[in-house]
Amino acid sequence: MTERSTAVDFISLQEFHDRLSGRLADAQSLVQTLTSDLVDRNPKLGTFTDANITTDAYWTRWRDQVARANRLLDAVQAAHTATGEILKTYRTTEALNNASAQDLAQRLAGVGTALSGDTPATVPASGGPHNGRGQDV
Repeated sequence: MTERSTAVDFISLQEFHDRLSGRLADAQSLVQTLTSDLVDRNPKLGTFTDANITTDAYWTRWRDQVARANRLLDAVQAAHTATGEILKTYRTTEALNNASAQDLAQRLAGVGTALSGDTPATVPASGGPHNGRGQDV
């Protein structure tokens, strides 16, 4: 029977957590830009049929990118929260190394959930983009 254990460097985990703080701010800024700064910026393509088709495709792509950015934000937030909880619970390298791998995996489970898209991403519905014909996209 093999022993199931894990060894984690407390300092490396702290450094990773600190780096996640920066990435969290980046992801929040990305979502903020996509959902506020770019919402009412319709491509100025005119009213021809092809222009309307292109505008519709633009907003479809925009919605997809907002959903992806929200999944990224959810994943980084989950990793940041999980590493913060691990660091708070296990204050020394020895305590962290004595933690079960299953306990650590459970604390990090939210990251996989967020990355797989199992949680609904929020895409603004009201006040969102409009096609060139004044209709919601």
